[in-house]
Amino acid sequence: MSNQDRPPLDRYRADSILMPNRPIWGADAIGGILGVSGMTVKRWVKDPQVDIPVGKVGGRYMAKLAELVAWERGKRVS
Repeated sequence: MSNQDRPPLDRYRADSILMPNRPIWGADAIGGILGVSGMTVKRWVKDPQVDIPVGKVGGRYMAKLAELVAWERGKRVS
């Protein structure tokens, strides 16, 4: 694959390559990656129709960066 065939390296792609399992802690931080508020993240987690890859660990919201980015990209395509 030549360099011309590769997608541009943005901050999300770089993070997913360098740290694919990096945990994102807190609804506000997760919302910051998705471009929504922490309250929206909390609402989505409670909504069974929204299949967001966010869980609660020890009372705190947590998501893995690569899963979150993949979910966001898939959501926008649908």
